Amino acid sequence: HHFISVGGWDAPHPDPAVPLEAWWAALTSWDESAERAGLRGGFDGLDWDLEGNDDRSSPRSRFSAAGLRLVGQLMPTAAANAGSA
Repeated sequence: HHFISVGGWDAPHPDPAVPLEAWWAALTSWDESAERAGLRGGFDGLDWDLEGNDDRSSPRSRFSAAGLRLVGQLMPTAAANAGSA
């Protein structure tokens, strides 16, 4: 299985100022590009690897409610579109 990993240690969190539709369009485009490049069936899912930051004062060490809502909204969208890309 192949997953799109979002985040990682010291990495930025998804920006909730970007609309859900734009996030979904970008993820779908990435999936379709991977399939065209030879990854049969595209990606199998998302790995939300949202972590903190070495610098405790960094905004990347905190999770906003809006950011968590975005993740919560993207997952049912992904589930509803499973296998459609």
